[in-house]
This record gives sequence, structure tokens and C-alpha cells, in this order.
Amino acid sequence: MAVNYSSDKKGAERVLQEIIDGGGEATSIGADVLVNNAGVFCFGAFAEITEESFHTRFNINVLGNILTMQETIKRFGADGGSIINFSSIGGSNPVPGAPSVRTHEI
Repeated sequence: MAVNYSSDKKGAERVLQEIIDGGGEATSIGADVLVNNAGVFCFGAFAEITEESFHTRFNINVLGNILTMQETIKRFGADGGSIINFSSIGGSNPVPGAPSVRTHEI
């Protein structure tokens, strides 16, 4: 596990020590990094997608990442930083009964 910090090295070291004291392994890293790893997924028939459920998923999975990245970029210093975006395997390996963004599978 990695404990990332931008400016509070002592705070990161406290968290690191709590992880180690609890039997875990971790290291602390000082860097300007955003890791987008939030998302929601809902199984169901394509015909059952409501406007509300679409907007809920879109707002979390897409808009939330965009807004978070915009705010993060404002806070990067002169040296910049890194943004890491994770995605679900569902986009490239859809499962039956799950709405897909691939039009040829709908």
C-alpha cells in the first residue's frame, strides 16, 4: 500500500505507522497525484434504464472524474503532477444483462 502526501509528510508517516502497527505493509510517497477510482455499475436490461439512473451513473462515472481533474489541475504546482484514471473491465468485457456502450451489442 502507498500513502501519498503532497505537503504533510508527518501526517503521512503517522498513517504509515498505523498501517504497519496493524500488521500491514506500506510506504509513503511525496507527490502531486490524483487517482480517479470511483464508479458505479448496475445490472439490468437496457430497456429498464431510466433517465434518473442514467444521470446518476453518468454523473459519478464521467462528470465526477472531469470535475475532480479540473480542480486537481488548478492545484498542481509549477512542476505539474500526475492524474491516473482507472476504469472497469466491463467496457472491454461486457457481461450478459448489462447495458453496454457498444452499439453493436445492444
